[in-house]
Amino acid sequence: MVIVFVCFDTSIAFLIEFPEKVLRFSIISGMVG
Repeated sequence: MVIVFVCFDTSIAFLIEFPEKVLRFSIISGMVG
């Protein structure tokens, strides 16, 4: 039960954090390119 919650919590954090990194990377790439 705890393991499932931890995995769920981690996936939520990943879903929130990943798009931000992609967005930031695309902006930097746009400036460089």
